[in-house]
Amino acid sequence: MCDQVTCVDHKKRFEAHSWNYILVKDANDIRSIDLAIRKAKKSTKPTLIEVKNIIGYGSPVANSPKAHGAPLSADALIKTRETLGWNYQPFEVPSDVYTSFRKITNSKELACKKWNQKFNELIKHHSELKNLCTFPEIGKINMNDLAERINPNKKPMATRQCIGEVLKELEKVYPKHIVAGSADLSGSTFVEGHKGILGRDKNPNGIKYGVREFGMGAISAGIALQKHYWPMCATFLSFSDYMKASIRLAALMNAHVLYIFTHDSIFAGEDGPTHQPIEQLTMLRSIPNTTLFRPCDIYETIGAFEYARINRHQPTIIIGSRQNLVFQNNARVEGTLLGGYILEKEINPHLLTIVASGSEVELAQQLKQRFNMVCENIRIVSVPSVNLFLRNDENTINSVLGNKKIIFLEAADSSHYYRLKKDKDIVIELTEFGHSAPGNDVAKKMHFDVESIYKRVSQHFGK
Repeated sequence: MCDQVTCVDHKKRFEAHSWNYILVKDANDIRSIDLAIRKAKKSTKPTLIEVKNIIGYGSPVANSPKAHGAPLSADALIKTRETLGWNYQPFEVPSDVYTSFRKITNSKELACKKWNQKFNELIKHHSELKNLCTFPEIGKINMNDLAERINPNKKPMATRQCIGEVLKELEKVYPKHIVAGSADLSGSTFVEGHKGILGRDKNPNGIKYGVREFGMGAISAGIALQKHYWPMCATFLSFSDYMKASIRLAALMNAHVLYIFTHDSIFAGEDGPTHQPIEQLTMLRSIPNTTLFRPCDIYETIGAFEYARINRHQPTIIIGSRQNLVFQNNARVEGTLLGGYILEKEINPHLLTIVASGSEVELAQQLKQRFNMVCENIRIVSVPSVNLFLRNDENTINSVLGNKKIIFLEAADSSHYYRLKKDKDIVIELTEFGHSAPGNDVAKKMHFDVESIYKRVSQHFGK
């Protein structure tokens, strides 16, 4: 039957998905609820229990939105107590209720203690079981060797490709613990479980989520709560909007999830403004208990994975480019783990600093050369993680940025750079939607090419 909101028949919907469906007609019938739960436990299928209730039951505002949107008044509380026959004072718990709940708590605590004792005894003598049921304590991985294996010829690589290659290497280290999948974009994001697909292959570590970004983010967070799995999932950065709520919940739950977003800017190109993220970096960097990385090459990508591997009590986000980026001879894993570092040191006197992340590091280098005679006096700072960099003390931040004029570059909204900007500095960012054209053409159209930036900076600094 349709109401003001929906015409969904939940019974037919879930039975069509081969679920078990149980209806409880009265939410105040405790025995019926208990019986429904017992039936659900006996079923071999997942179960939906639909419980019909009246919101604000027993109160003067029962069955109305007021029962949800505001606390009951003093008079309404008195009337509700009278209706329900509740003769206790506020926050007073009847002794029989307390005793009942205490008994349940004690029994569950005892069961948990016995289970843990039995489990710990088992894994002492069965190493395979320990590997399956706990996240292995593997020490530091030689990240520099890893980079050499992935890109021995130091060729240009898109950071989405770097991400895919690092994932393959980590699957060798954690063969039973990484669970990876994509929202129907594994061919573009290079993120997938390479041992097989759930529901198709034996011992799989890959999940085909389909175009279900929110579901993918939430499922990954749920998998992470098992503690011995490390879930990773991926889609385009512009589609992170669909996942925001699930990432936020992962952060609230301290879930060890790696969220990967590729095609990170206007340089995604011809797919146009629907696929060219502008505001998403700021949104994701703003989520508490979450650390975002936007690496510029293979070394910074490895550093981002290393941070995500070690920090198991929060989600990590890694952003990758669609287009190839030049190999950076001075990029450092250690610098990545600090959030930001000096990529190219100036020759005295120090005149200017250019700060960038991801694909804009290469742009910063091109801009530096455009300054011709004074280019050797320009410092380039790579900030793969603005979140991490801002957690440093003021002295550390100043030692990296220097005390001269600063140009901040980002092919997106870059609100977080304003926390580092001083009066004399300038932030070059994008705050409008892009266009459907090759990436470099879009950059010129939006005045984000080297020549346009050089002219703007020269005007700003009075040169």
